[in-house]
Amino acid sequence: MEACNSPRRVFISSLDISSPFVFTNRVSKLMSIIIISIYILRQKCINLKMFIMVKVTFLGHAAFMIEGSKVVLIDPFITGNPKSPLKGVEDIKRADVVIVTHDHGDHGFDDAVEICKKTGAYFVSQYELVVKSGLDRVEPMSIGGFVNVGGMGVEVAFTPAFHTAGLGDPAGVIVKIDGKTIYHAGDTGLFYDMKLIGELYRPDIAILPIGSRFTMDVLQA
Repeated sequence: MEACNSPRRVFISSLDISSPFVFTNRVSKLMSIIIISIYILRQKCINLKMFIMVKVTFLGHAAFMIEGSKVVLIDPFITGNPKSPLKGVEDIKRADVVIVTHDHGDHGFDDAVEICKKTGAYFVSQYELVVKSGLDRVEPMSIGGFVNVGGMGVEVAFTPAFHTAGLGDPAGVIVKIDGKTIYHAGDTGLFYDMKLIGELYRPDIAILPIGSRFTMDVLQA
């Protein structure tokens, strides 16, 4: 997924490029280009994140890896997952943020804790699971607004999900990274507020469950 199709535009019509920008030779042209570029950057008319590639990889079941300027893992159920391309958490070489949507074993709480210990990643989940993890680098959350995880520029918000959980409430998650927005619904049945989630956050990618027995099915997705 390329992030180069950002709708942001660069406006330079208000910049007076008359004197002292005299385009008489190559040197003056080069200096003018540099000065104009600095002006645009300082006016924040360009978003440098639009040039960063964002890659989303399916790791089996509900596990996904998002790779951009940071690496984000969602529901990293790897150990014992027959659909995972990874043999174990030792195959995870880097992670900056690890998110768990709820505490069911097939959503990777145990693996998430081990990955965070191994990589130093921030653990993001419901307050109850954060306490249970015993980790230091954490962002306890609930369904609500965005949190800038560790101040690193990855924004996370939990959304409602219609499911069950042992600790805390099940949730979906919105991840904003490098100008892109990804919606991972977690385990959930179909509910009408998904329309609001789409309209409010306008995700570039929506990841929906289709298992049918415990979640929505293909028709509902």
